[in-house]
Amino acid sequence: MASAVLASPDGQPSFGQKLGQLLKATRTQLPTVTVEYRSLSVEADALVGSYGNPSVANSFTAMAKFLTFQGGLKTRPVQLLQGVNGVLEPVRGWEP
Repeated sequence: MASAVLASPDGQPSFGQKLGQLLKATRTQLPTVTVEYRSLSVEADALVGSYGNPSVANSFTAMAKFLTFQGGLKTRPVQLLQGVNGVLEPVRGWEP
């Protein structure tokens, strides 16, 4: 059904083009969202040692250790972002 609505016969404007023309003609503005963040911190677990380098050999080694119950992969926490503030706003000047 969606493909039938979005498809356009040859020479006729598509649904998106018609909607854009209608929004321009009525000077309707689409709703916008602004995201504000304060003290954003992001932490991830990083692999330690040669396990951090993806390769076929490391994959097989890790799988063998997992299957033989020799322990999991060694990881340590790494701070990617700490105390970051900012605002994400929609692009201004975009016209349909």
